[in-house]
This record gives sequence, structure tokens and C-alpha cells, in this order.
Amino acid sequence: MCNRLWSYVPFISFCLKAEKELLILHFEEYYDLFENLQAIPGIQVQKHHPFKKRGLGKKLLYHFTQKLPQGVLRFSNVYADKDFWENERWNAVLSGQKTRIFFQSGVDHIQKNLLLPEYHEQVRLLFKPKQTLAHNIDQQIDAQRAKHEVIVGVHIRRNDYRSFKGGAYYFQDATYYKYMAALEKELNTMGKSVVFLLCSDEKVDPAHFEGLNTFQVSSSVDVEELYALALTDYIMGAPSTFSMWASFYGEVPLRILQFKDEKIALHQFSVIISQDVFEDGKRFVHNDRLASSEC
Repeated sequence: MCNRLWSYVPFISFCLKAEKELLILHFEEYYDLFENLQAIPGIQVQKHHPFKKRGLGKKLLYHFTQKLPQGVLRFSNVYADKDFWENERWNAVLSGQKTRIFFQSGVDHIQKNLLLPEYHEQVRLLFKPKQTLAHNIDQQIDAQRAKHEVIVGVHIRRNDYRSFKGGAYYFQDATYYKYMAALEKELNTMGKSVVFLLCSDEKVDPAHFEGLNTFQVSSSVDVEELYALALTDYIMGAPSTFSMWASFYGEVPLRILQFKDEKIALHQFSVIISQDVFEDGKRFVHNDRLASSEC
């Protein structure tokens, strides 16, 4: 889901700035999880897929734009880049084309986010979780804030990370424990009590974190954990668009963990302002040290 969200926001912020209309397709499986998907004029998120077979509409659109001659498309005020369907030139093309309809893939557009900080609040409004889901999480977070001064979200991604990058980001609980203990020590020296929110795509054994204050939210869908992370004071975890979105949405400082032997401190945390980009000017890239772990 978060990969899709990150692919949409460059287009959303650009269209808001340029006063162009945007239709977002293929989000129907997540539509009912969000409160305000029709709240911003000119930005329309499709609720129902017009075709019974998932993906058929996308294939037909792609076939339509690829097969019809460019001259026919332009005569109809339609623009489609036949050679570079997933190119990074879309904003320049949109700015210069006087077309009524522009077809563009939403994949991997992570470079054109310059306008995103300006329209953060609109994006936040658009993708606000349903009130019933948000209320459930709000109550659980409030209960922890009544007992602790700081909440640190820990995103423990497992599942596909067993094989991704040769398993370089597949950290055992002991690794997370080490980093959590380091943060607890730093916060305690500041006179602050801390509790850790454990979020994972697999079942977490609380016994592996004995000695630390931890909790997990009671949730039925991923967007609830995503929203919970966005309500914390700090987030840490392996590289993931999930934790990046939580940081961006809630303006929560994030620390990406890339190795099992890092030093961690609060000054290393920074808010994500667009995919892979931190408020402190740093950009996330996969470290060269990963090459040895993939051999």
C-alpha cells in the first residue's frame, strides 16, 4: 500500500500547484480504509474498479495508448509517452503540454517530490484513516502516553526481507533489542521514561524484549499500525516505505537501520519529507556494504 501512496504524492502535489485535475486508478482495495479521499477538489481517487478482473483496466489503458498513433492521440488532446512510459520527465511534459488527458505510470517516481513539503497538509488530509480505525489507535496511544513520556515506534519487517538484498535487512529480535536498549539508556539519562511500540508483519514474541517497556496495538488492518507509528515520537526500523510514510504523515523523526552493528542515538533521527529524503538533507541509499552480504 505505501509503495502506491508514495507513487501518488508527486502527482498530487504537482497537480495542486499547477491547478490540474488528477484521477487515481487502482486504489479500490484500500479505498474504504481512508476518510477523505474525495475531500480535495481536482484530486479524484477512483472508488470502484470499472472492470471485474483486477488489472484489466490498466492493461486496456496501456494498450489504447500504445496502439493508437501519436497523431490520433494528440488530435484528441491525449498525451502518452510511448517510448518512456515510466519516465521521470512527466512534470516537465505536463507543464508544457496543453492536453486534456495525460496517461502516466505511477511507478518509481521518487525524484520529483520538490513540491511535496508545500502540500503536506493536503496529502495528510486526503489519506487520513477512517475515523473508526483512527479512534481505536488514538485510545491505545493515549493510554501509553498517560504512563510514559516518550513513545518509540519499532518497525520490525520480516516476511519478504528474508530474501530481499540477500537477507541483509532481516534482523533478529536481539538486534532490535540492542538498539532499543541504547535509546532507552539515552532517554533515561534525560530523565524521560520510554515505551516501545512493536509493529511487524509477523507475530512478535514480547518475551524477547523483556526488561524494556513495550506494547503492541490491537489492529485488524495494516493502516492502523501505520497510523500508530505516525503518532509516536520516534520511529526506527529496516528500510521500508511503510515506516517512511508514517514518518512523513506524522512528521515523526525516523532512523533507518541498515546493519546489525550500528551505533544509534537520538540526534540521528530525522523526519522524512519525501520518499528516501530526510528533513536534515540526507537521502537514503542502499549501502555498499550490502554487496558482501549478497554474495
